[in-house]
Amino acid sequence: MVDTEDQAQRSSQDRGSLESPGDEQNEGNQSKRIARTFTITVCLLLLLALCVFWLISYSSSQTLLQNQADRLGETLAIDAANRVTDPLIANDLISINVILGSLIEDSSIAEVAVLDVDDKLLSSSSSTREPPQPWLPFPMELSGLNGTYTAPITLADSTVGRVRLLLDLSYIEVHAVNNLIALSAAALGLILFAALTIWTYYQSFIGLPARLLAFSLHNVRHGEIETCPEPKADNELTSAIRQFNVTAEFLREHTFLDPFDAQQQDQNSPLPEAGIQDTTLLVVHLSNYHYLSSTSSNAARIKLLNKFYFSAAKISQLYNGEVANSTEDELVINFAAVQHQEEQAFYAICAGQLFLQLLSEIGEIDGRQINPKFRLAVHSGSAVDKLYSPLTQKASSLTGQTLDLARDICKACPDNALLISAAAFNHAGAGSRIEGEEFMELGDQEKTRTYLGLEPMSDYRVLLERQAAQLARLYQD
Repeated sequence: MVDTEDQAQRSSQDRGSLESPGDEQNEGNQSKRIARTFTITVCLLLLLALCVFWLISYSSSQTLLQNQADRLGETLAIDAANRVTDPLIANDLISINVILGSLIEDSSIAEVAVLDVDDKLLSSSSSTREPPQPWLPFPMELSGLNGTYTAPITLADSTVGRVRLLLDLSYIEVHAVNNLIALSAAALGLILFAALTIWTYYQSFIGLPARLLAFSLHNVRHGEIETCPEPKADNELTSAIRQFNVTAEFLREHTFLDPFDAQQQDQNSPLPEAGIQDTTLLVVHLSNYHYLSSTSSNAARIKLLNKFYFSAAKISQLYNGEVANSTEDELVINFAAVQHQEEQAFYAICAGQLFLQLLSEIGEIDGRQINPKFRLAVHSGSAVDKLYSPLTQKASSLTGQTLDLARDICKACPDNALLISAAAFNHAGAGSRIEGEEFMELGDQEKTRTYLGLEPMSDYRVLLERQAAQLARLYQD
């Protein structure tokens, strides 16, 4: 297991030489464009289907409600004609007014009138009831539908007048508007759910396996032939990874790729000069290492360190980092390979949050929890001097004020937490992509404000949980 971890660390350190930051950025942007295009296409199709559904339901409901209103209007007109027949023959206008007033009371009748045989108005009554309103203010003014219905007033097979009834049908329009509002809210919820589901599925089942496969292919170019972890899902990407693993096993048995000549050239090359670069560092420190060393067996300590190193190395590979410094209880990951400093800070914080997701898995040794305590710190700076490393035989070790301040922030961090400097917190998108609460200020002369990282935002929490589960399975395999 120690040999495997050493290979993983060398692979993460050599990753910057295998591909340029521009190529890595282009690949990431292309992958995001594919996921975004597919998500937008599915959302548009879903929106189109909901629009068609609304048109069909609107047409059918409008026809049904209109037919019901017509039958109701005719029935009310006939009933009103029967009720005013006797008062009309007796020329009792007071009784007619009382009957008409009772008809419009608490009903949808807007107006009812009694006409004689010459269509002269004898009596009428109008409703002062307010028409129904939609749930939300509508930008267009409703037309206010009305239906007119008449019924003759007959006596002994002769017509002595007729009743004209005006029925308020504005509730049909209001029903259509309310239906549109409810369907729009449902459509918005379904589109958001579909977009989140598709994006999460893509990142978990396509993005992570594709990045692992790409890293394995880059290792082949550098002379390290290793198989790629196969996801459990059986799809086209799994078939491609399976074919690559078969090819890798064949190359491992029938070819000899040794980077010894390249290492010889590096040994003969002149020592690198110190340089200055804009970078973001992630410091991971096992704060109770000495306590665990004195209270646990040597085998348990080795297993804990293997899990610690393996998880940190794989996380640095996922987020384009490079393990720069390593001691028994501390790892320093450099994210200078990322082109933009804002993305450096965001990747470093995501890597730290992913490491915190793995704490319970790292601390479980031989079926029991030994409770290791880790402190994580993220800091962005612009003055890191690179030193020549006898292990990698290139300029990969770090020193300088940025590293010193990152370690000071790590010392002030609570156990099993992530402490972020103000520079890294602002670069990563304070409040928009990363959430944190102000913790304390460090330094005697030049104060450095720090923020305690909170739980990942909902946009990234599901992705980090899935990545943590896959990395845990990867170590067990």
